[in-house]
Amino acid sequence: MSPAPPIRYGSMAARPKATGAVDLGALVPGTGELELEIGFGRGRFLLERSRAAPESRILGLEIKAKLAYHVARRIEAGGITNARAYAADARELLAPPGPAACLARAVL
Repeated sequence: MSPAPPIRYGSMAARPKATGAVDLGALVPGTGELELEIGFGRGRFLLERSRAAPESRILGLEIKAKLAYHVARRIEAGGITNARAYAADARELLAPPGPAACLARAVL
């Protein structure tokens, strides 16, 4: 019996389309305050925060594509509309950040 082919999370996980300065607000739909979590791991805080603050928009960045993929699926399965999980290196995506003063809070 041959082993199953490897899962390529890098191609499956959502990634923000970035060229130059990124409009972080455009990555999460809605009009509420934008909150950023860098390195959400398995997504516990990101999911809890999105439920606790439904008026806010929660943007999660995780460098590990596998984790970003699984958290994005949990967001979708839970019917959460105010949060997005992306596979991205925050050091690259946020240099330069934009637009000025677009974040209400950031969590590391």
